[in-house]
Amino acid sequence: MLSSLLEKYLFFLELIANIFTYNKIRRREMDFYKKWLNIAIIFILSFSLLSPAALADTQQVETSDLATSDLESSSTINNQVNDEEAPVRVPFYEGENVAHVMANTNKDNKDGSVAEITIENGSNKAMITSETIQKYLEKNIKNFVIQSEKNFKIEVPTSIFKGINLAEKDQVIVSVTKGDKNKQFTVTFEIEDTNGKSKSISIDKEYLKVTLPAANKLKANTVVLQLDGGEYKPVPHKIVNGEIVLFTKTSGTFVLKESTVTYKDIEDLVYKEEIEFLASRHVIQGTTSEAFEANISITRAQFAAFVSRALGLQAIGENPFDDTKGKWYATEIQALYEAGITKGSTASTFNPEKPITRQQAAAMMARILEYVNADVKAGEEINFKDANNISSEYLPYIKLLNSLDIMTGMQDGSFDPTTSITRGQTAKILKRTLIIAGIM
Repeated sequence: MLSSLLEKYLFFLELIANIFTYNKIRRREMDFYKKWLNIAIIFILSFSLLSPAALADTQQVETSDLATSDLESSSTINNQVNDEEAPVRVPFYEGENVAHVMANTNKDNKDGSVAEITIENGSNKAMITSETIQKYLEKNIKNFVIQSEKNFKIEVPTSIFKGINLAEKDQVIVSVTKGDKNKQFTVTFEIEDTNGKSKSISIDKEYLKVTLPAANKLKANTVVLQLDGGEYKPVPHKIVNGEIVLFTKTSGTFVLKESTVTYKDIEDLVYKEEIEFLASRHVIQGTTSEAFEANISITRAQFAAFVSRALGLQAIGENPFDDTKGKWYATEIQALYEAGITKGSTASTFNPEKPITRQQAAAMMARILEYVNADVKAGEEINFKDANNISSEYLPYIKLLNSLDIMTGMQDGSFDPTTSITRGQTAKILKRTLIIAGIM
């Protein structure tokens, strides 16, 4: 289009030059010709820009050999930031399965905090340009939602990109691929550079939220586990109304597994359901394969490991605690410390084998709710008969947990803040906290 306009413009320049040269026009007549030349040029430019051919020319997005999306008024992605109410829709040609998303900040809610991208024709993969990510950050878009019409939905918090240095031509790849008779699926969340090299993205504080429909009706004991190096690992998830909702911090392969874990010594316990719920998800473990020993105290290391697994945390930095290095719980305590959910006894010690007190346990449960930004109100006043024994540091946490029915005190009306919490009590308060947090 631009080349044809240039040719027309040059033609008129040549015409006027010929008139000036060969006809030796007087100045007044020259002004007359210049006036009509400008009018002619404006007319040609306007006509060319509004023509169907020109519109077709401007409504193409080059997306590589994998996919090219035609931009139309009813089904488009825009190549600039806008305030449209409709979500972005990315159409495909037959056989293609990749959506290339350019810069959009389309709203699907009143405050414009969420950008929605719908990919059609059963596509399982979206590639978002670094330009798009930057525009989302500039416009304070909190999340962008990639919605496949049939297969899945992925919610991506934009804040995770604040600490990532994206090159100009980098693309963020987000996909879900099903396999093994719909009992296994792989989530990909990575950065691809211009050379085609990919690097997985690890999320620090928030989660990639993946929602996908179950292919068949799932049994009540079905859970989701992450398959990592041949081992099953826990991952925050819930199964509601035939949909699997997964919260992950990185790419991975996940499996649907029928899992019922129980122990011989919990049959008559009030905590039986909570213990089985968490054990089946590989969050907690017994002291042996047959015994849980619910009534014995739990150590700081065991408690921290249970919480870290439940949240699917991953250690990133250096372990600050000398007394946990080389131990089975080292990385789980480190991950929990990095998340701000636990503290050491000192800057370099954790006291992992020391029993954890009830008020310390309450603090960790409250910090879980803070970590996931749970919508909970501050706790009300408490009436425990030993309330004066609660440390001022832990009082707000205990008020909150009491109001949420997570920790309501002992049967005699006390809270016993400095008494160690048992393994069974830990299962009860952890499950309740995770459900209120919305991740199980």
